[in-house]
Amino acid sequence: MTAALYVRASAAVLSCGLLAFPAAPGSNPSILQIRVLEGESVVHTAGARAIRPLTIQVTDETGKPVDGATVSFRLPEQGATGHFGNGLRSELVTSSEEGRAIAWGIQWDKATGPVEIRITAAKGEARAGTITSLYLREPAAAGQLAQKTQTENSREARIGAKPNWKWIALTALVAGAAAGGVAALTGASKAPTFQQPFPSASPTTQQPAFSLGAPVLTVGKP
Repeated sequence: MTAALYVRASAAVLSCGLLAFPAAPGSNPSILQIRVLEGESVVHTAGARAIRPLTIQVTDETGKPVDGATVSFRLPEQGATGHFGNGLRSELVTSSEEGRAIAWGIQWDKATGPVEIRITAAKGEARAGTITSLYLREPAAAGQLAQKTQTENSREARIGAKPNWKWIALTALVAGAAAGGVAALTGASKAPTFQQPFPSASPTTQQPAFSLGAPVLTVGKP
């Protein structure tokens, strides 16, 4: 057997061995992928602490979650930025069994504008990286929004409780007229009664009777 044939045979055997004995589960993947699950394109208030976390998931080339991967979150060095709980602009997190890695409680600086966070993941020889964007707005904007909401609520409350002066005036007018009528009736009932200047004839009063006696005739001399 020549040397060339020997090399070919050895390569074939080696290939068959690799195909026959695949990598054991849990071994390092050859390709990593990063997917942002929560926190992308969120607007935060400058100078405040983030109330929503940044969550990513690391998977292999088939989409299967990769646990035990080292994930790095890195904030910009200048401009709109902040720092993590460790006081630095970067933080390392290990992915869970679901392949998730979470960055909690970022303290934002007072500068406003877009923020680009660089995320990298590594396990064994495999590497992956991506960039997610956030935005920092002025604190006054949040205060004005809250004040605007409060003002609108107060205005709606005032409008809902605003009296209808037209109906109040009409009601007062009707009530006044009714009160005047009652007063007129009451005054009429209390007005003094006047007697007739001449007493009316009693129905029992009898008219004087006139009688004629027997006529008396006197005859004188002719």
